[in-house]
Amino acid sequence: MARFLTLLTVLGTTLRAHSTPTEAAPAAKLSYCANFDDLPENPGGFDPVTDPVMTYKGISYLGFVVATQQNSAEKYFDIPSQPNIINSGTQSQASFGGSPALQINTTVTGGPKDTFTLKSLRLACLVTNGAETSNANGCTVLFVGNRRSGAKSVTYEYEYPNQEIGNPLATFGTVTFPDNFKGLSEVFISLTAVQNDVLGVDPLLDDVCLSIQG
Repeated sequence: MARFLTLLTVLGTTLRAHSTPTEAAPAAKLSYCANFDDLPENPGGFDPVTDPVMTYKGISYLGFVVATQQNSAEKYFDIPSQPNIINSGTQSQASFGGSPALQINTTVTGGPKDTFTLKSLRLACLVTNGAETSNANGCTVLFVGNRRSGAKSVTYEYEYPNQEIGNPLATFGTVTFPDNFKGLSEVFISLTAVQNDVLGVDPLLDDVCLSIQG
């Protein structure tokens, strides 16, 4: 009987040793919606050199600066969460290397292989046409997410609707990303205004919801 029980113990240990483990999904180290309202306000306007967002809660916002509803352009918009949003104006983009982007900062998050999942954000398009600045007369926004593993990039396109400046204030749209916007190291944002004779079109962001995985 003792030999039989010993045999069962050996068999059980062998089966456990050779079973295929189930790969667990990466655990979220941090999950939040960034509204940027705890960043320093700059009610007199923004300067991409002195007021950059840089890295905020593990994500570097390249080409973005802090803006409020008191700024010359933002006063036309109904800000989702007061007082701050972030703006990637043409001058700001040029100062920080071109296209605006969200990029994980692994030095801040503490893991060299950390990634993030982009869930949703609030967005408005700001168009500059000659001396006039207003929200875009229709705007296409392309998000391109790159993965650290080198896998194929993921893309998502969002159409920001035409709105007129005035009363009521222009509203922000809600962008909800598909499930494949996970395991990302960076997301680039590209905007195209539908109307003609546009000098520039820039994204205004608020309430960026994401999670960081280790």
